[in-house]
Amino acid sequence: MLHANYAQEQLNEKIRRFATTAMESRQVASRLRDLLPVRFNDIKRHHYMHRKSVGKAERFALTDQHFVAHVNELVEMSFDALQARVLYETHVMLVQARQSLNAARR
Repeated sequence: MLHANYAQEQLNEKIRRFATTAMESRQVASRLRDLLPVRFNDIKRHHYMHRKSVGKAERFALTDQHFVAHVNELVEMSFDALQARVLYETHVMLVQARQSLNAARR
């Protein structure tokens, strides 16, 4: 019984950790998503000053290493948020399954 309580405590701690990570990562990803157009326009403005064509500036901005890094940062943070949410939900389902098994045994 002591082992079961310890395992349950570990499971509860993982659930709390994954819930917190999911929430924080989702918030950061949301901020990055809102910031991406601003970053893109700054990079596009920089290219426009050198190329004097809006179309060229936009194409160069889309392939600019800084913009690509910003997009990768957003993708990684979104992935972290999704992964933490999946792990959170999986551990919650495990707790529910254990509770169901324990209830069935009684």
